[in-house]
Order: sequence, then C-alpha cells, then structure tokens
Amino acid sequence: MSNIKIPVEVNVNLESLEVSREAFYNLCFITESDTAPRNVNVQSLKELLDNGYDRESLAYNFCVGVFSQRGISSVTIRAKRSSESYIKAYDSADNSQYYFLTIQTKSEEDILELATYLQSQGQSKLLFYSNDKMIKLPNTVAYYQEKIPLNTPDSQNRVPFKYFYINKAYKLGHDARGLFKFVSKSEYVNKLHFVFLGELDISLNQRQQAITAYPEASWIAECANKFPSEVQWLYKSLAKTGITPISNIPTGFSASSIVNKNKVTMGSGCTTEGVPIQEEIMLDWVKWGISQKVWNTLYTKERITNKDKDLIVNDVRNVLDIAVSRGSFEKYKITDISIQPRLNSISIKFDAHTTQTILGTEVSGSLGY
Repeated sequence: MSNIKIPVEVNVNLESLEVSREAFYNLCFITESDTAPRNVNVQSLKELLDNGYDRESLAYNFCVGVFSQRGISSVTIRAKRSSESYIKAYDSADNSQYYFLTIQTKSEEDILELATYLQSQGQSKLLFYSNDKMIKLPNTVAYYQEKIPLNTPDSQNRVPFKYFYINKAYKLGHDARGLFKFVSKSEYVNKLHFVFLGELDISLNQRQQAITAYPEASWIAECANKFPSEVQWLYKSLAKTGITPISNIPTGFSASSIVNKNKVTMGSGCTTEGVPIQEEIMLDWVKWGISQKVWNTLYTKERITNKDKDLIVNDVRNVLDIAVSRGSFEKYKITDISIQPRLNSISIKFDAHTTQTILGTEVSGSLGY
C-alpha cells in the first residue's frame, strides 16, 4: 500500500462553473476544418456527414472509433480553422458540456502547448492523445501508437488509407505473450489477412473496418459512460484499434494487446503522472461536486458568516459521502474549515483515501464568494 498524498485544488468564484454534471460522460474532438460549423454534437456518422465532414476526414475516422464501441452516445466535434492554434479553437466555444478531450494533431509541440494551457487555466479536462512520446503533465493520458503520417501531401485533413489495415490480426496468429507467431511477412499477410489499403481503390466497407487513427476514441467511448468508480480503464476490448505486444508498450503508456487470445488494453492505465485514470476522474468529479454544492449555498444565502460553517461542512460531506457510497473513497476526514467574510474567502481541507489503492489524497483550496 502506498502512502502518497496528492494535493488537489478546489476553487469557486462568481463566474459560472466550467463543467456540468453531464460533462463527465462526454467527449470533444478538435479537428481541422475551415468550412464545417464551429461546434456540432453528433450521435451518428450520418450527422457528421450532414455537417460538412466527409468519409475521408479525420473526424469521420475518429467517430468510427467512438460509435463502433457502442459506449457513449455522442461526440462534440469542434472545428479548428487553419489560421488558428488549438488553444484558440478550444477557447472559441463553450467547453462546459464535456470533460474528455482529444485533438487531431499528433504533434508533441501542439499537444504540450494545449496541455500546458489547460493546466494554467485550471480547466477541468482530461486530455488524451496517441503517440510514441510521453508528455508528463497533469490531466493528460497517453495511448501508445507508433508515428504515422496523417495527411497526404496534396490534401490536408485526409486519412492516408495505406497506413491502416483490416483489423483481423487479433483473432489468431499470436503466442501467449501477444507476439506474432509468424516471422515471414508474406506468411503473416496470407494467414492473418493483414491488408494494406490503397488510397482510392477500396470499398466503404473496408474503410469502416480499418483501424482508427485515434485509438483513444474507442477507449474513451468504452469507459466514459460509467461513473468513475465503476470502471477500470485496463483490460477493455476496443474496436478499431491496432495491437501492440505487451513487451513493446513503453512505461507510462497504455495500448491494446493480446492476452489469452483476447484483445484488451494493457500498460499503465494511468495518467502520464502515474495516477490511475479512474482516480483522476473521480478527484475531478469530487472537485466539481464540492464546487457545485458550495456555490449553490453561497448563491441562495444572502449572507455567509462564521456561524454558517455547518452549512459548508454539510455540503462537503454530502459529496464525500457519495464518493464513499460509490466505492471511490474508503474514508475521509475534514481537517479544517474557516470563513473569512472580510476576504470573501472560505477554506476547506480534508484527507481522503481511495478504496482500491489506499492512495492518500489531500484536497484543499479556497472558495470565494
């Protein structure tokens, strides 16, 4: 058992809260388009096509991964204009209706820039990316994927289909460690139907069977439609994802691999800073819950004084009790609360221990009104 303590800040002010309850079950994909609507929420591939994206777009590829998983029911697609940065595209519309975020680019520079920005702004978002580089920042999750070019030279925002194969490899042809049994590429191609796709001479059915450029799309779709404490992000079978032998998954990454002839997610199952994904989400949910409850008290009560400490304590306990009842926290203890009316400040501190890892978690912060 570890005795690590992770500090978590909780801040509420007069501005509107940045996420809604539903956000913890929703996903946004920021993709490049100068013609599509700025922001659309789609529940099917047809809706995506109706809003200006075609079947060769990376948005389509992403949504195939999401909807093939049959988990979360919709995706927010945010259009990034060619003249914009991903930060500007992120700030261009409301971000309160989703918690999970991924972006079109595989560029480490762009991912790092956006992740750093989200951290600096205190945004309640969990940023997923698939790449072969580790970017260690809070609220960032890395899915291992060898680098592949995502744009053809003459047409941006297109999937080069020759880099995606018909994904039947997971059904046979692996040994107990998840490694390929066949050494000969020709033998591997013949026996596993490992088919490289041409740029144009392929059927729609083949396109839909090709692996997604964004394996994190399937991963989020599978796990994000459940309360954080009710799902573990490892050992999940994901649609449209390629396979990485377990021994090839770098430290800190997760990826789909073969275990006992089953295709499942293996690796760390953690954020890039080593926090189990479900615990990271739960901590963010706790922060949101406390902020929501205390804000409602501040908003509905004309005046808060030192005599109102019990109201604030009850708000905090209400959220923590839910965390305990849903199996996220084993126990908690409120260690301090103070109200300073002259400074418009409320300070709350408590210790909590998660059920699965007994990870000591310190949650503290200031609540201004």
